[in-house]
Amino acid sequence: MTQTWGTLYGAGGRVHLVELTFTEHCSALREDRVDVAFVRPAVEAEGIEVDVLTTEQRIVAVSARSPLADAAHEGLRVADVIDLPFLRLPARTPRPFVDYLYFQDGERRAPDRALTPHDVLTSVVTGRGVGSGLKSFARYYPWPGTVFVPVLDAPRAHSVLATRAGDPNQEVRIFRALTVALARELGEFAAR
Repeated sequence: MTQTWGTLYGAGGRVHLVELTFTEHCSALREDRVDVAFVRPAVEAEGIEVDVLTTEQRIVAVSARSPLADAAHEGLRVADVIDLPFLRLPARTPRPFVDYLYFQDGERRAPDRALTPHDVLTSVVTGRGVGSGLKSFARYYPWPGTVFVPVLDAPRAHSVLATRAGDPNQEVRIFRALTVALARELGEFAAR
């Protein structure tokens, strides 16, 4: 799971939030549909600059009825979760996001397909699938019937602010500088 938000600066300095799907990590920036994007996990793409905002532990989201829900406090290992029914993603989903979601070696096995975190959580609550993400996701999406379990030996991953490389827009540069400064100031609190 990842939440991707894009921000588009409109007339008069107004900020418009746009929820992006799992397939739009870079395309929304390249196509000028957004000016900045909050992306999980970090992306590496030509023409895109990223600023790391947090580095966090990985989690899996499981149904509260799952036997794995009891491990919410002590955590699990990648070997314990790799064969779970992770949701399928559209074929056009960027490969780095696919590798991230499935812990590099996993596969998509759930009957459901996901384009957004809401799709993932809906499938998790019904017991049809599981998703993965960063620890702070649990703070942003505390859905009843969903339990977030730490994956202890998974590599930590980043949340980043992505922008077009060398974007001359002054509002974008100011937004980027303020966001990076706040992320540094908040430090570990932001990654909880």
